[in-house]
Amino acid sequence: MNRKLKQITKVLLCSFILIASGCASDNEFTQQEAKMNQAKNWFNQYDANGANYELFQKMQYDWNQASVTRSEDGTETIIVPVTELKKDQREFWEQKLYIYKSDEGRYSALLFEAYSNKDIKQESQSVDGGDFTGYMTVWDLKKGAVRAAKFLNNQVVEEGVAAFSIDRNKTNKAPETGDCVFSGLDEGCHNDGGDGSGPAIPLRPVIVTGPSTGTPVIYNPRGPVTGGTTPGGYTSPGGGGGSSGGGGTQATIIVIDIEGEKIDPKEETKCFDKTKPAVLTVYVQQPNENTRDKMGENSVGHTFISIQQGTIQRIIGFYPDSPNASLISSQKSELHDNSNTLYHVSISIGIDADKLSSVINYINDYSKTYDLNNYNCSDFAIGAAEKGGLTLPKTTGSYNAVIVNFKGRNPGDLGQDIRNMNTPSGATKSVTKGNAPKKKGGC
Repeated sequence: MNRKLKQITKVLLCSFILIASGCASDNEFTQQEAKMNQAKNWFNQYDANGANYELFQKMQYDWNQASVTRSEDGTETIIVPVTELKKDQREFWEQKLYIYKSDEGRYSALLFEAYSNKDIKQESQSVDGGDFTGYMTVWDLKKGAVRAAKFLNNQVVEEGVAAFSIDRNKTNKAPETGDCVFSGLDEGCHNDGGDGSGPAIPLRPVIVTGPSTGTPVIYNPRGPVTGGTTPGGYTSPGGGGGSSGGGGTQATIIVIDIEGEKIDPKEETKCFDKTKPAVLTVYVQQPNENTRDKMGENSVGHTFISIQQGTIQRIIGFYPDSPNASLISSQKSELHDNSNTLYHVSISIGIDADKLSSVINYINDYSKTYDLNNYNCSDFAIGAAEKGGLTLPKTTGSYNAVIVNFKGRNPGDLGQDIRNMNTPSGATKSVTKGNAPKKKGGC
């Protein structure tokens, strides 16, 4: 009897353990499924809210193969494979959507693309292989490129900028089976990462205007990296690549929308008669109209100027030399023609010949350094206004950019300051949005 009772007890105990284990597994599965569904619901709303960047229209996401994990920095992360539209399965690239959930419950998303080549050993062709050699680009589905990097033996060795080539006369398709994935390499695709001075490298073909025309995603080298992170670190929300001679880690970048053609300021201003008066205008495109927001519908916004003298008019904006502007270091600057650029606020003032000369000299000798925190497009415009005798507020605002905060003059605050300021004598102000005039007149 005691033996039978012991046997029954063992059977009941084993059954209880099995049931408890099964319940725990079921509960864990239910929690994972709930997290997946919450992320999917958020993403579907995000994806439907406005048009995506033109390279990422009508993407197909394989939610059945999605997984819930944590990034290296501990952030809850949902990884969703993308059904890639490859013309040939021998093309060496892959796409994955990463959805991040912060501790505060806020979601964000980035698309990661990894590219390798037939000349790379097979175990290093995929990010999942643990020894990745190739390129990785990161994209915001609404705004475009965020960061890019070259990997060698599973470490970042160079930062870059991802873009797509619009010069269809050169190529309309990235090579499927070209030479080594790194340009100018020997001994089977192994090198020290280069110095960032090489040419743009085609990565994959994309169709952006229809079935008959295409253009490749390209990678532009920016500079070597020391102490580079792994793919796991790179796909964390902060991202950074390591220490760089090319302007900081990619975790500290804000994407700037650069509009218009690059200009030579002396050519642009040579038709003005410095012995006659003119009208100087400052235009402000706010991130979100009539707010002090630092980021919004119009990205970070933009501040630019124009000079009009009779039938001659020039519209000029100050930009970094790359859309990926660093928060922790300066970079080279450029002036661009901002004809027809959107603005929400403007202020104009008549300037005499002396002030016109001062403004033109200021433009011609513009700072060759762009610094998000210390000298950006708003600083340039404020400085031009000062040369024309128009004093504008210099409110310093801040923005939490994940790792390093932005703190400086900006279109959101400047736009609101102009709205609220008393209009100086001789000046006129508009708070109705519009588009800047087009460049006109010659000499």
